[in-house]
Formats: sequence, structure tokens, C-alpha cells
Amino acid sequence: MRRRNGKDESVFQFLGTKLAVGTGVAVAMAVVEATLIMAFGLDVNHVAAFYGITILFALAAQYLTMLLNLAFNRVGIFIALALLTLSGSGGLFPAETISPLYESMQKFLPMTYAINGYREALTDGIASGTVITSIVILVVIAVLSVALMIPAIGYLIGSDGEHSEE
Repeated sequence: MRRRNGKDESVFQFLGTKLAVGTGVAVAMAVVEATLIMAFGLDVNHVAAFYGITILFALAAQYLTMLLNLAFNRVGIFIALALLTLSGSGGLFPAETISPLYESMQKFLPMTYAINGYREALTDGIASGTVITSIVILVVIAVLSVALMIPAIGYLIGSDGEHSEE
């Protein structure tokens, strides 16, 4: 993620190449994953909504992971995958069983909102207002992550090789 294509590459060229690959991978993975889940027997009431939430979640999680990687290198990846996405969102453990630290972070995590969207897409289990809120927040997380990548890339490019390139 931090590897540059050329020394004279601008922030927006760097960002564009990374986003093109990251977006393509996230969307492809989301479509394949949603299709396989349904092929293996998951009964989905709203197929389009299921695909939509899966794609939005994939993009929000991908962009957040990219941001943390750019800003904090390998530590950022650990934070994104091990701590934020898996442990703190209520996706693995009920919210009531997680620590207060993770509980306070839940409202900032894409998985929290994806779970709400999935509940509606799968079973009509919650109100449509909750789903709309989930969609808006997933979009905000994705857009904010991309916007914050700009200064992180600027710092990386401006450091002239002070950071290790991976």
C-alpha cells in the first residue's frame, strides 16, 4: 500500500492508483462472497439490499484499512483487522459481552452498520430508518477514509523515503 510507482507521482496519482485497485478488489470480493453465501443456502428476503450492504461494507472497511495502513503502516493493519473490525463491532460477540473500550468504539465501526443492514436484508427484522442510517454511515466512513488518505499520502510522499516502502 505504501509503495510508490514513481518519485514524481502526485498525491492524487498515488491515491487514484491505490483506490482503483482497492475498489475493484473490494467490490469483486463482496459480490463473490454474497453469491457464495446465498449459494450455500442462506435465505435472503431482499437480494439487492443484501448485495448493496455487502458492497458498501466492503468499500468502507477497505478504505478504512487503507487509511490506517497509510497512516500507521503495519500497526494500522493490525488496528483495522484485529481490533476494530472484528472485536469491537458486535459481529463476533454480543455487545453486552465486550469491554467498555470496544463498546464505546462501536458507533465508529463499519461492521456495526453492516450488521444492521444485513438484519433487514435477510429477515425484515428492523425498521427501514435504521437501514437508511446504516447506509449513510457506511458511505460517510468510506468518504471520510478516502479524504483522510490525502494528508497521509502527502506526508508519505513528502518524507522522501524516510518511511519504509512496502
